[in-house]
Amino acid sequence: MVSYSRSYKIGGVIIYIEWDINKINNYLKDKIKKRGVDATEYYFLTKHLRKINPKIIIDVGTFLGISGYILGTSSKNIKYVYGIENIDDESFVPYNYEGKDIPKSYYGKFLPKDGILKTHGYHNDLEPLLKKHHKDLIFVFLDAKKQTLGVLEELEICYKNKVKYVGIHDTSMWYRNIRRAMKRAIKLGWYELIDEINIEDIGEKRKGASILRLIE
Repeated sequence: MVSYSRSYKIGGVIIYIEWDINKINNYLKDKIKKRGVDATEYYFLTKHLRKINPKIIIDVGTFLGISGYILGTSSKNIKYVYGIENIDDESFVPYNYEGKDIPKSYYGKFLPKDGILKTHGYHNDLEPLLKKHHKDLIFVFLDAKKQTLGVLEELEICYKNKVKYVGIHDTSMWYRNIRRAMKRAIKLGWYELIDEINIEDIGEKRKGASILRLIE
């Protein structure tokens, strides 16, 4: 029986890709698109990552690793790409797609070839990674918890470990819990909002992404 309660390397070399909207759409063509980040949001995030140029990318709530791949190949300085998922939790329900459950072994499959999947969830895996790489410029992408307290806990871990840049998915007005957590972190003086995208104009009312910068 295979255990998924461990971290493992996919193996290979992390590459750099200068993404544009066409490259992103082409990459997403054969991937699961019924949930997750929209191509326009990805383009917004990759443009900022080219400017920030972090050495470490941590994708919290990585699912199959599609975000981890796109974001993790968007910096020329990248050293490590991590995906964090809680697939060893017995309450975790595999995502059903076209009548079939996606096996847990698929989680993280699209991470860059040298990406590392951590499987114990943000509450166990995030802080140790931040401490390990505390000397490096880190970008954390939060796309796991959908409740205010959970997102605020993620943000507090980032703040206490001095993560300079945090990206958050689903921050449009339609996701009130996530937006409330982000606004709370800003009010507490942890982070400032440097940019965000809401793409309601193209019919995706529930879409949105924001980038925060640590207040030092």
